[in-house]
Amino acid sequence: MSQSSPCILVIFGASGDLTKRKLVPALFDLYRQKLLPERFAVLGVSRSEYSDDAFRTYMLENVRKYHNGDGLDEALLKRFIAHLYYQAIDTNDAAAYATLKTRLDDLNDERQT
Repeated sequence: MSQSSPCILVIFGASGDLTKRKLVPALFDLYRQKLLPERFAVLGVSRSEYSDDAFRTYMLENVRKYHNGDGLDEALLKRFIAHLYYQAIDTNDAAAYATLKTRLDDLNDERQT
């Protein structure tokens, strides 16, 4: 299978139940099966305040809790989690999207997506 183009996936509502129970565990499965590009990032967006590291820790705990596959390879999981980032914004505030664009530009430069 040919590798996909580098990308950044933005998840709105990233601090919510759907993200921790379904989306991030499913993305980990794609990563585990080598179905994600080598250069990718996942930017979680929500109103809750998290640092990148706090968001990663939160998602790490939840992938361990909600992942349905055969045993977890901890080293692989930690490599996947390193691709997660977080940006707190109020999605009802139009000006906040400028902050989001800046963060996406920075991630694009950093991750070469």
